[in-house]
Amino acid sequence: MGLFGNKKEEISKNMIGLFFEDINFAADGGLYAEMIENRSFEARDAYGNPGNFYAVEDLCYAWSPVSTSYKMPDMKVVTGTPLYMTNPHYLRFTATEKGQGFANKAYDGIYAKSGEVLNLKFYARAVKYNGGFRVSITKDGKEYSSADLDCKAVIPFMPFSDTTVDFKSGNDDWDAKIQNIKDMDKTGLAKASSWIKYETKLKVS
Repeated sequence: MGLFGNKKEEISKNMIGLFFEDINFAADGGLYAEMIENRSFEARDAYGNPGNFYAVEDLCYAWSPVSTSYKMPDMKVVTGTPLYMTNPHYLRFTATEKGQGFANKAYDGIYAKSGEVLNLKFYARAVKYNGGFRVSITKDGKEYSSADLDCKAVIPFMPFSDTTVDFKSGNDDWDAKIQNIKDMDKTGLAKASSWIKYETKLKVS
């Protein structure tokens, strides 16, 4: 039944299609299952109109430095020795004092309900840091969930230390160093890049 009583309009069987307007985070943050915005550090800012259009890299979009003092840490997006060559950008974060970190604004905030458990997974490579770090969900200065993680030691690299097959060079000193690196890596595969996967769960208060 239509708006005008019982009149019924015939719809052509040849009419097919899909209309989808991506506004207000309908896709990213909506259909998208993850809550971190610009997780690949590859955002672009686009503005203008046809004939006068600009697209500018905004790699740190949605990310910001955090500090318990007036002094802020250093943040930059780089591409050297990435985890994946398909999206090589990653955040290089340098802290100069305790209490410094970085935050993601998510899609107008992280959507979470009381009692809900969220899965957190990320890769990190500690170059000159052996301490721990905290991840948390906060709003207006109030913390709703947090977890403390120990920073895993960087695994050194030398040729053939990243192979899964048994390799003997004939040099006892060299072979001992290779075996020592493999023993350090509990995953069974020494990493040339030393990227380490971290996982934890965040229960929302």
